[in-house]
Amino acid sequence: MARRGIREPVYCWLPLHVTVCHHHQRWIGPPARTLDDQEDLHDHPQVLDAARNHGALMRRYGTQRSLRALRDARHILIYWANAEKRATTPILASTLASCIAAYPDLIGVALLLAAHRDDVQQRVIREGIDWATYPGFFAECRLLRCVDKRKCLSCKG
Repeated sequence: MARRGIREPVYCWLPLHVTVCHHHQRWIGPPARTLDDQEDLHDHPQVLDAARNHGALMRRYGTQRSLRALRDARHILIYWANAEKRATTPILASTLASCIAAYPDLIGVALLLAAHRDDVQQRVIREGIDWATYPGFFAECRLLRCVDKRKCLSCKG
């Protein structure tokens, strides 16, 4: 905007899934409200990758399904954090640094949940199963194995 002579801050409203400026590699998602809140992400490639994956999640599954997957992922991560009784888990805090630290795990679990639902839906359609009576949504072994594996990997790190 400087080349157009605009010297004051420019406010814009972005879609919910736009959390990172990839050009400047800065966090622009919530809870960042000012220029000073825009954390530099040059040393956080996992956050940049998660932001790309977040955009892909929204494009592939749409807003409603993606928001549902993100809500469920947040619930799972909070449950794990409380079950492990670790007060330092980023998902439990509401600071800018904790939001950024929890973001890669949040997006990873949301992608897993959205993809799993897609697999189950395709199976239900293919086999002609009544969706309302299908008992296997969370009983699918693949989902449980992946979620457990991800939890174990995050505990080791």
